[in-house]
Amino acid sequence: MSHHNDRLSLDVHPHHHHHHHSLTPPIYLLKLHSIYLISRRLNLDINFSQPQALQYFITTQPGVYNYAILRLSDGTTLDNSTFTAPYFNPWGYLSTNDTDNVLILGSAPQVGLQVKSYSVQTNSLTNVYDGQSQYSFSFKIQPIVWDPVSLVASVAGLSMANEYGALAIIQFGFGQQTPKSAINLGVQGGTFNTAPIGAYDGSNYYYIYYNMGATIGLVKYSFKDYTFSKTVLNQEGGDIVGSQSLFFYNNQIYLASVYSKVGVTISTINYQTGDIAIIYSDSNIKKGFTQTIQTFVFDQDTGSIIILNVENDNLYVDIFDVTTETVTSSILDNTIPPNTNTIAVSTYTIPSASFSN
Repeated sequence: MSHHNDRLSLDVHPHHHHHHHSLTPPIYLLKLHSIYLISRRLNLDINFSQPQALQYFITTQPGVYNYAILRLSDGTTLDNSTFTAPYFNPWGYLSTNDTDNVLILGSAPQVGLQVKSYSVQTNSLTNVYDGQSQYSFSFKIQPIVWDPVSLVASVAGLSMANEYGALAIIQFGFGQQTPKSAINLGVQGGTFNTAPIGAYDGSNYYYIYYNMGATIGLVKYSFKDYTFSKTVLNQEGGDIVGSQSLFFYNNQIYLASVYSKVGVTISTINYQTGDIAIIYSDSNIKKGFTQTIQTFVFDQDTGSIIILNVENDNLYVDIFDVTTETVTSSILDNTIPPNTNTIAVSTYTIPSASFSN
């Protein structure tokens, strides 16, 4: 399997040690529905219509980590700590509430899967759960769905039981349930042009976008019922030189695409009709569109897709509000290291619900 800089695969060999192949994986965003609702109400009260800051976590070299918070209004780094800890390869966030502790999924040699807790207050990385993967898989770095009750993490990807792979939900269990196989979604037998991507609706449904052979489709999976349905979209499948992300907000599915050295588009996908409609595009080549860092970050609280492009030491920030379909743009001095793929919105600068200092 070819390894793009934002793709990760793990082959499980029954009689050998686990081999973990990866480059720095990124961002799996899930806050629980109740948190959405509280912060939504809070947003209206304190009227933050825009995301305030970003957080990122990377491994700069084995056992050395860098965590930082970047204020979007002026590019100021509010928190930047470099520290050492046992070797751990981060795959992405399970939770991103950095006023408390951030949860990060990844892998470690000799251990297998790990969930670590990072404290912004003490700049410490603590091991929370260990687990094993029972099967071979590959997935693109993207938001991961985390169930804090069953301790199962789910992400769209490919189950690698054959050379092409089958469309699947890859699951990692850290509690009583340790999934022994991926959830097969009945799409296989051809070459996947791009890695599958998923978007969670915050309560039950997980939408998975795939591009296989000449077909582009969308699967709607129910975590409650363990059932799924599929729709084929009205667009031809094919290779893409670039990267895509899928987001869900207010009953609408959004596909964000960056095409290398060409530009960015954001489209809506209608699951009922199969229509894909572009609602935003940007081809200002000054921005480079080279994907040296994670291009798209979604802010669930404000319904914003944050688009990041680095070129000539500039960080181009375009914040697209999906409700109004308007964009706010700025150019900052870039301080985000190359290959940073674990970027999420930060709540660090936002007053807490109690407004206590």
